[in-house]
Amino acid sequence: MNTDPFRLRVLKAITAALKDITPANGYATDLSDYVPSGDSTTVSRIYRGLDWPPSTNVQPVITLLDRHISKTEQLAEALGIYTGALTKPVLPFDSCDQVNAWHIRLKGFAEDDPVNPTDNAAVLLSDVRKRLLIERQRAHPVQIRQPDPLGMGLVSANGSGNAIVDLLVGRGEVRPGNTTYSHVYWHLDLVLSLAENGMSPYA
Repeated sequence: MNTDPFRLRVLKAITAALKDITPANGYATDLSDYVPSGDSTTVSRIYRGLDWPPSTNVQPVITLLDRHISKTEQLAEALGIYTGALTKPVLPFDSCDQVNAWHIRLKGFAEDDPVNPTDNAAVLLSDVRKRLLIERQRAHPVQIRQPDPLGMGLVSANGSGNAIVDLLVGRGEVRPGNTTYSHVYWHLDLVLSLAENGMSPYA
């Protein structure tokens, strides 16, 4: 049995995919772990559950957290209605096996360019979108005609289990600094179509 519930495994899979963004893998950005100068502790550039990056981190940095969804979106899901680009409808909440739309927001932070502040952020955003779109196109290693985003596996033949049915990657938006964070940053929204068995989150 897995020690992490399904959704946490998905977040960790996204984290691992983003850490593949390195110059050695053909990207302009380096999101691999690093050891700060004068220290011996390895530090990650990817954080789950933070709205803003730690002040001690060397940029670039990425944060992941659930995106707030409106009451209208919540009601639509509760009624088994979804108007977005899911490959299957959301099933009503009286079923253990459901296909749910999970909204995740990534935020990216890069050093401001001294002349054109958004330039480095635009490069980081492009690299992150490319890596995630590669995951969207990933096929199952055995059933090669079946999509397997993030390598989380497929649902069983009867439609039960936990799996990612689809991974939709937004266009992203670069934002100027504000009173909370004084530098340029961006946010990128993902919508994951999840097949989930709520009674077996560790399966």
